Amino acid sequence: MLEKKIKNLQIELNQIILNAEKKVDIIKKKTSRASGGIKRMAKGDLVEEIYSRIIKFCLNEKKSNLKLINKMGNLPKNVKKVPILKVSQNYINLKNLKFTKKELATGYEDKFDGFILDNQDIKLVLEYKAYSENTMLKRCLVDASIAQIFDKNINYCLCLLQSHLYQNERLIGYNAHSLMDFFYQKFRVNVDILILVKEPRVVNEDIIKKKYQINYELLKNAVNYFLNNFE
Repeated sequence: MLEKKIKNLQIELNQIILNAEKKVDIIKKKTSRASGGIKRMAKGDLVEEIYSRIIKFCLNEKKSNLKLINKMGNLPKNVKKVPILKVSQNYINLKNLKFTKKELATGYEDKFDGFILDNQDIKLVLEYKAYSENTMLKRCLVDASIAQIFDKNINYCLCLLQSHLYQNERLIGYNAHSLMDFFYQKFRVNVDILILVKEPRVVNEDIIKKKYQINYELLKNAVNYFLNNFE
C-alpha cells in the first residue's frame, strides 16, 4: 500500500518539475527582474514545494501532530528559536574591541529554510537546495553546528534535488563524507542529506529546462527518512 502511495507521489512531484518552466515564464512577464534572479528564486521555490509535499505526505501517513513551517518569519512566537549570536566579553578583551550599546543589541542570526516543530521545540531543521557542492556543504555544516550546539536534539537535513557531491559513482562522494566526518568527530555535528534525482549535477545546466525526473528509490529513501523522524 505504501509503495503505491509513493509511486503516486512520484508522479505528482514529476508534474511539479514539468510545470516549473511555465511558472518562470509567467514571472518573467510580470517583472523587470533579471532572468538569472528569477530562475534562482524559481529553483528555491521548486525544491521547497517538492520537499513540502513529501513531508506533508509523511506527516499524514503518521497521523502526526508535528508541524512543518517554511521560512524563519513564519515561526510562531512561542517557539524556542536558535538564539542570535553575541560577542562575548572574553572575545572583546582578546581582540581589544569596543562596541556601542546599539551594536551590542544586534548579533548574527542564522536563517534556516524550514522547520519541523514538536509543540514549542524545533525537532528538525531543513535546508532546501537545488544542488550542493562541498563549499555549500561546509556552510551547511556550520549552520548545523549553531543549531545543534544550541540543542543537541535538533536534527539537520540538507534537502537536495541533485547532487554536486558526486564522486566515484557515489551521489555523496568520499570528499563530502570526509568533511562531514570532521565536523562529527570534532563537534558531534551530524547533517543528513537527501537527494531525489539520480543524475548528478552538470555545471551550467538549467535544472528547470532539463526537467529531470524524481527517482523512485531515492524518493522512497526520503519518505522513510521523514517517517522515521516523525516517530
